Amino acid sequence: MSRNRIELPASPEQVFGVLIDPYSFPKWVVGAKRIRGIDPDWPRPGSAFHHTSGAGGELTVKDKTEMVTMNPPMSLVLQAYLRPLGIVRIRMLLERGATEGTTLFTIREAPAPGTKMTRVKKLLDPALYLRNKKSLQCLEKLIRETAPGPESAAKAG
Repeated sequence: MSRNRIELPASPEQVFGVLIDPYSFPKWVVGAKRIRGIDPDWPRPGSAFHHTSGAGGELTVKDKTEMVTMNPPMSLVLQAYLRPLGIVRIRMLLERGATEGTTLFTIREAPAPGTKMTRVKKLLDPALYLRNKKSLQCLEKLIRETAPGPESAAKAG
């Protein structure tokens, strides 16, 4: 299982809002290209958003990501379809950070039980770790650009 952590400069509520917004997905998830559609009942468990993914260039695939469970604003579990490779389960945990107004964010990603990706788990984990490391850097940048923090409050006041 790939596990990455980062402390983000926003409250768990603000971070959770970014995480469940499908339109933010391509802005921070490495490999996500664009959102093609969102089920009308998103983010209800079982609903999905549909996206195009790819490693680069013109080679892309049409995939979807489903909501498995959520406990706002502290956790959510998603299931991402990575055709033709299989399905991964993504667990996201949000905890109040060490500093006021921050969030300790942990993402764990592994092949979903019973999928063909479990056979290549040992090869997949390092790749997921590196991808998620970059994704969390992108998430931090997005949070800094969108979440009101102490700096923006000082400028406004």
